[in-house]
Amino acid sequence: MVEKNYALVSLKDGNPFVNERVMDIIGAKTPANEIDKRPDGFDYVRVGYVRRTLDNAFPASWDIEYEQMTPWDVVKATRQLVVKATLSIRNPLTREVILIKQAFGGGPMKVYKKGKVDKDGLLVEGLPIDFGNDYKSAGADALKKAASMLGICADVYEPVVEKREDERETKAIEVAEQNSKDDEVLKIAATEGA
Repeated sequence: MVEKNYALVSLKDGNPFVNERVMDIIGAKTPANEIDKRPDGFDYVRVGYVRRTLDNAFPASWDIEYEQMTPWDVVKATRQLVVKATLSIRNPLTREVILIKQAFGGGPMKVYKKGKVDKDGLLVEGLPIDFGNDYKSAGADALKKAASMLGICADVYEPVVEKREDERETKAIEVAEQNSKDDEVLKIAATEGA
């Protein structure tokens, strides 16, 4: 049995461009070889897998816009970047936006350590090492979150939903088994009483 997670997908009904093929792609269980573990123990998926999944589900029909959300003085003080991603899914024929998901992503701004000087002897302590890569990292985080709202990698980023579904299924099986046993006891009692 192929495991699917449609719990977070709400765009199927009434939309001719979201069909069973798309639902199978975005609701599929994330392959184990695409899941990595952060040093703090949390699972994550690289943004390349998310992009490939979006490409497979919505060929040439999705785009992403990023917006910096952290004012520079806050970035300097906290060394944290926050980016808002707006993921748009478009009708492939009309290019009309049919679905938008927005999410925030964040990450640390890496800076030069105390006493660091550049090749010309200028003090660069506290300055960003690679501001562009820091924003790309925060943007990738935001894209992954927005895509998970569609159901992509939801088993990784929303494991509690899947666990609850598994628990409900297990409970339903236990209840059915108990009902079956109760029915058997009633049949035996009816037979003995007759």
